[in-house]
Amino acid sequence: MSFTRPPEVWRRERGHAFYPPARQIAAIPALYATDGIPAEDKIIHVHYFAAWGDWYIAEYDPTDGEAFGWTCINDDEQNAEWGYIDLPALESYRSASGLPRLVERDMHFTRQSFAECMETWHRRHCPTGYLRSHGTEYHLCENFADRTGTVWEYAGRDDEGTAMLRRAGAGSMPRLLAFGEVTHRFGPLEPAESSEVE
Repeated sequence: MSFTRPPEVWRRERGHAFYPPARQIAAIPALYATDGIPAEDKIIHVHYFAAWGDWYIAEYDPTDGEAFGWTCINDDEQNAEWGYIDLPALESYRSASGLPRLVERDMHFTRQSFAECMETWHRRHCPTGYLRSHGTEYHLCENFADRTGTVWEYAGRDDEGTAMLRRAGAGSMPRLLAFGEVTHRFGPLEPAESSEVE
């Protein structure tokens, strides 16, 4: 299969090649080649990122630049998905705001399983810090339930650094949930090694 590298619209501004070297491209499986392999076991060969998204490439068709991988926009893991990615369109896109404005290739990325990528992604995108409720410490990436069974998710911190929660999956406005109301969490409990919110 021949490889014709599409012209790069933003090569000079980006400061590095958008596409990996030919040897690395040749090692990426063709489209559909990883069908049947569980997502967590798929090998990710290239990682692209911008201020507003991440793209992890598992398959690639060098004839037209179409790839298959996992995309997450605006850190919204709930709506992230596996699908087809038009790399020439991604390369040519320039955001009006946010830094970096261009989609860049992660020059330090090494080939690894998707499960390993997700461990790194969660460390980078989930807020640092823990909260304590009834003597139990919870990682702020988890979802929480109050005494009524309503599920809440972490929604950032306010201007004073107070952790805010919002109704999970409802797109509701963040509000302060008295952490004494938290009764249990969803997701693995990680050891507290960062700041706590009482």
